[in-house]
Amino acid sequence: MNDLLSRMINIALDDHIGVIIQPMKTPFSVPMSDCDSRMVLINSIWHQPRELPFQLAHEIGHIENGDVGILRYSPYEGRMEMAANMYGLSLLVPAYFQDVDQENANVDVFMNALALHHAFATRRNKRFWSTTNKFWE
Repeated sequence: MNDLLSRMINIALDDHIGVIIQPMKTPFSVPMSDCDSRMVLINSIWHQPRELPFQLAHEIGHIENGDVGILRYSPYEGRMEMAANMYGLSLLVPAYFQDVDQENANVDVFMNALALHHAFATRRNKRFWSTTNKFWE
């Protein structure tokens, strides 16, 4: 998982997005992005460390999507959050599956590896999951 987080950090830095990963007040203190200054703050003591690569990719999505202001991580609420999810997943899927043969690719394993809520893979993101097949075409 550290490799995937490192890949997301490198993507952010390549796109001139600053990344700070440090302990926050509690393991439940949410990450955030300052879209105007192109900075992301990630909680290094997050209670679910497997989720960190997705959190960073999601926050990168806010910045790259042109969102404004300081935004706190809330990946399951609203259109702007879904757009950040889509962007983040578009970064993570190729990075995660790059060394996986198509016949061994498994969305459930991917979701579990990143501690993503399974409802996230259902109706709200059908458009995304239908486009992931293009990764192997």
